Amino acid sequence: MRTDHKDMLSVLGHFFLEHGQTDKALVLLDALQALFPEDPDIAKSLSYACLQAGRYQEALDAANRGSPSGMPLSSISCEARRCGASVEPMKPALAWLAISP
Repeated sequence: MRTDHKDMLSVLGHFFLEHGQTDKALVLLDALQALFPEDPDIAKSLSYACLQAGRYQEALDAANRGSPSGMPLSSISCEARRCGASVEPMKPALAWLAISP
């Protein structure tokens, strides 16, 4: 897949999120994550989509994959923890970013 195709699909995922079509965004972002597992921007987008869908542990997992980019894990961690997800898997990433869980 060409980079510009990846970028267009990523924009489409954001469009779905902005227009309340979280289920479509999740399908698209899950596929992009499978194709580009090291892309922190896709991990971040997938994390926010999972939060919107109420999939809190998956949101933490996606955020953990994207953490080296310096994304705002504190907001994801707080929201997911508030909803009952475990932050234990996130502790190494949070420590790296000097964020208290």
